[in-house]
Amino acid sequence: MRRRRRRGSLIVLLVLLVTTMAVPALGLAWLWQWAEVEAEPPPTTTTTLPEGYDDPAPELDTELLSMRRGGAEELAARARDDAYRAVLQPFFDAVPEGSCAAIDIDGVRFADVRAGLAVVPASNQKLLVAAVALEVLGEDHRFRTELRGPQPVDGVITGDVYLVGGGDPLLVTADYVDPSPLPAINTTSIEPIADALQAAGVTQIVGDVIGDGSRYDDEFAVPSWGPDFVLGAEAGPYDALMINDGRTFADSTIGFNPNQSAARQFIRVLQARNITVTGRSRNGTAPADGSVAVLAGVDSVPLSDVVDELLQTSDNNTAELLVKEIGFAVRGEGTRVAGLQEIWNTLAEWQVPLDGVALDDGSGLSRNDRLTCNAIVAILEHLGVDSELTRSLPVAGESGTLAAELIGGPGEGSLAAKTGTLTGVRALSGFLPTDDSVMTFSLVLNGAGVDEPGYYQPLWTRLVTLLDGYPIGPHADEFAPP
Repeated sequence: MRRRRRRGSLIVLLVLLVTTMAVPALGLAWLWQWAEVEAEPPPTTTTTLPEGYDDPAPELDTELLSMRRGGAEELAARARDDAYRAVLQPFFDAVPEGSCAAIDIDGVRFADVRAGLAVVPASNQKLLVAAVALEVLGEDHRFRTELRGPQPVDGVITGDVYLVGGGDPLLVTADYVDPSPLPAINTTSIEPIADALQAAGVTQIVGDVIGDGSRYDDEFAVPSWGPDFVLGAEAGPYDALMINDGRTFADSTIGFNPNQSAARQFIRVLQARNITVTGRSRNGTAPADGSVAVLAGVDSVPLSDVVDELLQTSDNNTAELLVKEIGFAVRGEGTRVAGLQEIWNTLAEWQVPLDGVALDDGSGLSRNDRLTCNAIVAILEHLGVDSELTRSLPVAGESGTLAAELIGGPGEGSLAAKTGTLTGVRALSGFLPTDDSVMTFSLVLNGAGVDEPGYYQPLWTRLVTLLDGYPIGPHADEFAPP
């Protein structure tokens, strides 16, 4: 349709405005008001132009300021996002009731399903512990184990000696064979303490070797793990002094008290160096009255390497001891309750959404633990893809708990994530960098049979394939005007 044109006095006014530039401003204002009042109403029929009359420029197909002309890239991005959401939807529909999933792209929530639902996280719980430990303790923190006792005289230490634990979860003897499917890495050898005694000429200890784990309380396992939980099979007994995961000898024999078990292990190490101990192994607390001195000590690897071990092997004992160390460092209380409270406080400071979250242990073995996909993704986003924790995560098809997973798929060698497994629970949360973006995700499955490979593996593969496929859809040039 051709443009309608004003007639009469309005045309006169326009001519005056163009040809009479010297007219005072007040007069122009008066003329404009007059023209608006006197102008005839627009016609209700189409104006017919004379034959041969050139019509002004035709109607534009789009507004001058439209997204099509000024924001083709934004239009294309919206179209790609809509297309990607459509592709994701069948996956989200396949996530079972009682489970959650969430995907962020470059730090922004893109899509989710039941992301605020409180679910049992299994070992995804360790993400919280690792993140807060690095924050509170610092990545250079080391755990120190010391031997204290009377000074030796002519090669003889007369009196009891105390092996004092500093919370090192990875203290081992050189002959220890870890029976776990994923043996501990970055361990601390106890041998240097015995070597120092031997180098000092010590040949005999006339007294007992006492294991001191008084840095922490004597809760050697989490009560909510239940009566069916077998100590040593998954975790515990643990304390501030623990050698060979609390085992009594260099085998799978589990001692009831980790401090006494550690003292027994240390006697074996001393005997291998021809240092005789006349007494026995037991547990106790070193005196603080200055009657004993530090005879030798050994430091763990930095906390960054301990966290690497925690996440790569999903070490339950390491997780529980880190919780207690957090409590000790911040509150002076080496307890699970103090550590979990500080973890909660730190997450709140990070503005992690905590609705529905419940913390009962550090390892995720407790079925009283509750996390949401919102909380997990928020923690990962707070840390970022280049954080120390992220560098410690297992990598698909390459390392840790993901070494045998997602092989041959698009995430192999690039997806970094924490797994989680309990009966009826399977979790995978982490990062997948793509060519253009960083995909942060959490998938926590709860329900009968979800931990079976035939159930969770197809879902994992489907998720990673979708993550790797972003973006999809049209390019900006498809939206540019002709």
